[in-house]
Order: sequence, then C-alpha cells, then structure tokens
Amino acid sequence: MKPLRGSEWCWNHDPALADVRARARRKGGMSGRRARPSPLAGSVEIRTPEDALNLLTHAANETLELDNSVSRNRALAYIADRALRGVEVAELEERIRALEAVAVRQSQRSA
Repeated sequence: MKPLRGSEWCWNHDPALADVRARARRKGGMSGRRARPSPLAGSVEIRTPEDALNLLTHAANETLELDNSVSRNRALAYIADRALRGVEVAELEERIRALEAVAVRQSQRSA
C-alpha cells in the first residue's frame, strides 16, 4: 500500500492506527459469523415421515438464508430430493392404511 498523506507509513503499518486496525478486524470477524444455534437444537425426534419432512423443511429454510453459492444450491437440491422421497413414503403409507381398512371391513363382512 502507498504511504498515507503526511506519513511514511501505509494504513496497515502505521503505529498510530493500531487501535483502528484492531477494531476493524473485530468488526470484520463479527460480520462473517453465520453460526447460530438452531431453534430446533435438542428437540427433534424423527418417528414418522411427517417428522422427517418437518425437519427437512426447517433445514431448507435455514439453507435459503445463506448466501447464494454452488454449495448452498447443492444442499438445497439434496434437501428437495430427500423431501420428495419423504412425500412419496408418506403417500404410500396413507394408501397402505386405506387398503388395510378396506381389508378389515371385508373380513368383518365375511365373518
């Protein structure tokens, strides 16, 4: 860097600006922080397809808050793929329950 006006030092090396540089480093470090605890931390139980879909929905929403990047888009594609699979499983589960209910009714009629 070029020396500051009226100084033999540049901004990075001027001893008089040591405090200013330290504050700038702290401010820069704080703005880059993204990690924060999830509101779901420690409270997630996955026992049904709906539970899994709720978790994936939460993960998608938090991922969408990140800056756009190839990594973020890959994560979103993966979440969407898993969510689609969860929807398929939930639909199949519902269809099986309906078929089982019909089978029970038919067996009760024939008895």
